[in-house]
Amino acid sequence: MHRLHRGGRAARQIGQLQGRMLRRGHGGRHQMGTVLILSPTGGTGPLRGLPLSCGLRTAGAPDDRTVARDAGGPGRPPAAEPSRAAQRVRRRPDRRADRRAARRRPRRRGPRGGARRRGRVVFRRRRPQLDARHGRRERGGQSRRRARPRPPDAHAGRAAEAHDRPRARRGVRRRRRAGRLLRHRHRRAGGEIRADRKQAGTAAGRDLAVRHRGDRGAARAAVLRDGRTLRRRRRAVSRPAAPRRCHGRARCRRAAPDRPAAEGGTGGDRAGQDPRAPRGGRRRPRPPRRGQRRAHRRAARVAGRPGRARRLPRQARADVDPRLMPASTMFSKILIANRGEIACRVIRTCRRLGIRTVAVYSDVDADAQHVRQADEAVHIGGARPQDSYLRGDAVIDAARTTGAQAIHPGYGFLSENTDFADAVEDAGLVFIGPKAASMRRMGSKAGAKELMAAAGVPVVPGYTGEDQSPERLQREADGIGYPLMIKAAHGGGGKGMRIVRASGEFIDNLESCQREARNAFGRDRVLLERYVERPRHIEIQVFGDAHGDVIHLNERECSAQRRYQKVIEESPSPFLTPALRAAMGAAAVQAARAIDYVNAGTVEFIVGQDGGFYFMEINTRLQVEHPVTELVTGLDLVEWQLRVAAGEPLPLAQDAIAQRGHAIEVRLYAEDPDAGFLPGSGRLERLRLPPPSAHVRIDSGVIEGDTVTIFYDPMIAKLIVHDVDRPRALARLRDALAECDIAGPKSNIAFLERLVRHPSVVEATIDTGYLDRHLDDVLGDDAREPTLLAAAATAQLLVHEAQVRACAAASNDPTSPWAIADGWRLGHAGQRPLAFEHRGERIELVAHGAAGRYRIEHADGTVAVEGARLEHGVLSARFDACGRRVAVDVDARRVVAHDGTRRLVLEPVAVYRAQAAGSGGGADRVQAPMPGRIVLVKVGAGDTVEEGQELLVMEAMKMELSLKAPRAGTISELRAAAGEFVEGDAVLVVLEA
Repeated sequence: MHRLHRGGRAARQIGQLQGRMLRRGHGGRHQMGTVLILSPTGGTGPLRGLPLSCGLRTAGAPDDRTVARDAGGPGRPPAAEPSRAAQRVRRRPDRRADRRAARRRPRRRGPRGGARRRGRVVFRRRRPQLDARHGRRERGGQSRRRARPRPPDAHAGRAAEAHDRPRARRGVRRRRRAGRLLRHRHRRAGGEIRADRKQAGTAAGRDLAVRHRGDRGAARAAVLRDGRTLRRRRRAVSRPAAPRRCHGRARCRRAAPDRPAAEGGTGGDRAGQDPRAPRGGRRRPRPPRRGQRRAHRRAARVAGRPGRARRLPRQARADVDPRLMPASTMFSKILIANRGEIACRVIRTCRRLGIRTVAVYSDVDADAQHVRQADEAVHIGGARPQDSYLRGDAVIDAARTTGAQAIHPGYGFLSENTDFADAVEDAGLVFIGPKAASMRRMGSKAGAKELMAAAGVPVVPGYTGEDQSPERLQREADGIGYPLMIKAAHGGGGKGMRIVRASGEFIDNLESCQREARNAFGRDRVLLERYVERPRHIEIQVFGDAHGDVIHLNERECSAQRRYQKVIEESPSPFLTPALRAAMGAAAVQAARAIDYVNAGTVEFIVGQDGGFYFMEINTRLQVEHPVTELVTGLDLVEWQLRVAAGEPLPLAQDAIAQRGHAIEVRLYAEDPDAGFLPGSGRLERLRLPPPSAHVRIDSGVIEGDTVTIFYDPMIAKLIVHDVDRPRALARLRDALAECDIAGPKSNIAFLERLVRHPSVVEATIDTGYLDRHLDDVLGDDAREPTLLAAAATAQLLVHEAQVRACAAASNDPTSPWAIADGWRLGHAGQRPLAFEHRGERIELVAHGAAGRYRIEHADGTVAVEGARLEHGVLSARFDACGRRVAVDVDARRVVAHDGTRRLVLEPVAVYRAQAAGSGGGADRVQAPMPGRIVLVKVGAGDTVEEGQELLVMEAMKMELSLKAPRAGTISELRAAAGEFVEGDAVLVVLEA
């Protein structure tokens, strides 16, 4: 009696039994028996369609054509139960099997024949059924290039089923796996696997292939470094231990097969008992098969190279697909403790991974996009960040209430708050970011510099001491030398930074830096360091896991900055050489290892013109410009964050990190570059962005109709482009910016368009201080370009004429000459005055003509326009006999003209307007440029001030603004106090007339 398993393994056993029948059925020396197939479905599933002519029957579905177990036929007394060795299967004549047996060549003995050859024949017979259920598994001698492609869903769930699949029993032939060739020197203890590099004869420093018994379903094997340990979690259902095998002679007593009692043996079954009942005592070990060699006797080979396991990939652990990782380790629900673009960014990745998300929101964010896109949303407080997004207790309570398992902090707000990270861990949740201990080491820039210097990372000379008295700082600054940089020891984002070029300027800059740091970060400690002239800002993206591995994902260059705020980010850096890139990457990994860093982080360096680089700081969070790295490497860094936080190892090794093409990112802000980049707010009446594609990526947290509030960062969207090299990426960026249009609050689109065409950016020579030195070169006035101004006026005229014709067609007298909008009047030539407003300046024009033929007069001259035609938002015309094509957008509130290089935005105003009385008194008042909070009041009523003297300091949209006196005089009235919140255009100071 042979007991068979169900499923694909039963099919394989049946195939092996059929092979035995074909080989042994001709002698007729053995008794005939029956094989009972245990199938709860009555012979369905993989057993359906098996030939019953071989004497097979299924339990629950007996067949009269089979021979009864008593072997005596009907009417005879039951015979004694035969032993296992005496049982055979009766078969009906099978001509095809006979022909195959007749054509079979004589079996060869030796290493290439015997059991290995028979095993291959049996496997070929049942290979389609095995492939359909378990996916293709290669034999040791089969070439990978000839292997048939695996079905797309062949490996889905295979890793999970491998642990539940029963092991093969005695009498069932199995193929030897590559992992078993290395089993002789493996040592397992408590779920660990250790690889001894001596057992396979590899050279020192090479990788060893180690496969766990439970990893049979994996398509590729994990590979470990010499001496390293791979820790695996035990599953709830583990495989039974393999039976001990006897490697002695085949005829030894322990390995001898059961013999019938009549021949002097013990008998395959116990007398008087059901042979299928479980046996008592230890199971006898299975004798080695004929032709099978010991696993440790032969060296494993890959493509003819000794010393490695057969049929394992050459690449290291980086080849293991993260999708094959156990799904049970990933979170099912997380909370995102942030808002805006980064919250929407995290939600997209979680949705792709099947993770539910919880958003938190303030009073003014009830209708925000991150609230609408999340699966759940929880209200946590008022509009000010201190009342909502900075309340760690409210965020943790929301996570507990909704059942979230982890909290993703995004960037900003609580992302680098060590107390919040500790509170998350204490609440039994997972903080998706670095450990609080690592953040504490980097939370102080002074302590970070000391730690990096001790770890051998290059740092800039400076002072990081505890003594913060002005006298001590002045002495240290004089000793370091000028130019000198004062930096807030706690914080980042360019806040609390001042450059001092002379000793006499130090104290004023120190007080300003300490005040800004105290307001922004709650601490006013500063550090001093030598200022590197014309430096490049290079940052290295690093990633670490809980298993001790740290890698870097190459660099990003952020040298285009204004007041230490990044404007353009790109990767790879056009400044770095391969040798310098490798050195900086190694230094970044060394810095991360020095603080036992886990999860995503950024190591920032400044690089001098001579190539020397110095450590600045480590941002212990995901950076705003991380999409640049994602486009170049093809990775999802948020997914990496989630996997590392869930305890998984890094998906790739260092040598598997790719760097393909070139990526550039710019940020679209609601700000006015012509007014000192003053942040703006208001409703987005129009928000047009280029459609996403393989070369263009848009990361945004708002849509058209949303409101940019005064309480948070005014960023509208991030625009990221990618192409094969830097020139093509710049061309993609110019085209993408030309498609952008924002109406409502003012934006920096025109500034970015001029910047990406500036020679310093095109030639990659820009440094961190260039924009502050040459900002006027980028802030051009497109209204002074006569052709662009004439194009905007022409578009306005054509739209007005079309509207008049439509009204005339609907009137009672559509052919009336008075309904024609050509400006014709009795007694003089036709003319039409036009008036626009641009950056607060009024522009007046006079147009003559109609129907696409005009003469436009303005303050700087006259432009002749001929053949003007407006179709689908594109104006084509001849301006002074020169053909041009201009994209235009005309509505009641704006006229936008873009010639592919420059952008001009005009606001139509009334031609005739009354002058406001008393308009000359504007110089007697100081008004708030936007809503905000008064931080400092430096004067009082009755004080005498000079022109340009600082009167007030106000904070708005995470920026500090200085309000100065418009002229010399005496203050007659002061209408603001420190800590008071004021509205936009509110009068704060009044000077005596």
